[in-house]
Amino acid sequence: MKGWIPLALKNILGQRPKKIQTPAAAAADAKIQQPHAGERAMQERAGTTTSGAQVIAAKSSAIAPELIAFLEARDLVFLATADGAGRCDAGVRAGEPGFIKVLDPKTLVFPDFPGNGSFMSLGNLVVNSHIGMLFIDFERRERVRVNGRAEVSEAAALRALFPGAARVVRVEVEEVFRNCRSYLPRMRVVEPARSQR
Repeated sequence: MKGWIPLALKNILGQRPKKIQTPAAAAADAKIQQPHAGERAMQERAGTTTSGAQVIAAKSSAIAPELIAFLEARDLVFLATADGAGRCDAGVRAGEPGFIKVLDPKTLVFPDFPGNGSFMSLGNLVVNSHIGMLFIDFERRERVRVNGRAEVSEAAALRALFPGAARVVRVEVEEVFRNCRSYLPRMRVVEPARSQR
């Protein structure tokens, strides 16, 4: 534009670039960026209130654009669900890269193909929508956590994203954050996950 001077902005003094958010997104982030009472109590007992607060402050209420490719490239995700009484279950979903799809910054989906019929994870989601998801790239030693609420859908439009899927799990993202690489072993895929179809 006439009268404008183009500037190249650089990150100075090692500061992180500020993200630009709507007021609603900033308020959602502020809510999840405070430790809850149990986290705070353990941080005080362990003397990690400063480092613990830094990890919690990195949480976001939406999937950042730079994380979409990371999530969609994974061929494995670990799931945490619980039943109506709070009894937990750990599970795993695997497939070819792309079996996780990010629909928008607040929504991701993954397929459910016919399996052993136990429905431990999906059965939990029917009575308790809370879900935790852990995505790990073992070769690069990177991990991302996604927490939110999930629903099991048999909608044709969602199933069409995954040919052969009996149903789809739709996750409304509440928290997303990178986690440190400490204690992650470096591993490589010897044999990729076979398709669940």
